[in-house]
Amino acid sequence: MAAPNILSLSTITGKTVGVGIQTTAGTLVGILTNSAASGMVLKINHLRVTNNSSTTSTSFDVIYNDTNSNLIGIASNFTIPVGAAIVVIDKDSSTYVEENCSIQVSVASTVHLTFLVSYEELS
Repeated sequence: MAAPNILSLSTITGKTVGVGIQTTAGTLVGILTNSAASGMVLKINHLRVTNNSSTTSTSFDVIYNDTNSNLIGIASNFTIPVGAAIVVIDKDSSTYVEENCSIQVSVASTVHLTFLVSYEELS
C-alpha cells in the first residue's frame, strides 16, 4: 500500500520514542522504522540527541534509509560535547518517513547517546 494522501487523513496519532545508543563506532542502528505495509506515513516533528557521557565528546550521523535502501544524510559528522543536547529536526524542518523507510543513526565512538523522536502517525 502506498502512503496515504495527507489531505484525506482519518487518524493522526502523536508519539514519542527514546532510544539509547551505546554501540561500536560506525554501526548503523534504526531509531524509527515505518514498515512496508503500515498504511501510514510518519511525520517527525522533533529529533534531539543527548550525550550522556561525563568524559567524552563524540560525533554522530542521522540517516534516512529510503525504499531503495539509499542512505541519505540528514546530519553528518555532527559533534556533540559532553553533557550537551542538540536538536537535529524541529517543527520547522519536519521530515516524513514513508512506508518501508527508516531513520538510522551511527556514532563515532562508544559513548552513550540518547535519541528522542517526537512524531505523528498519519493514516
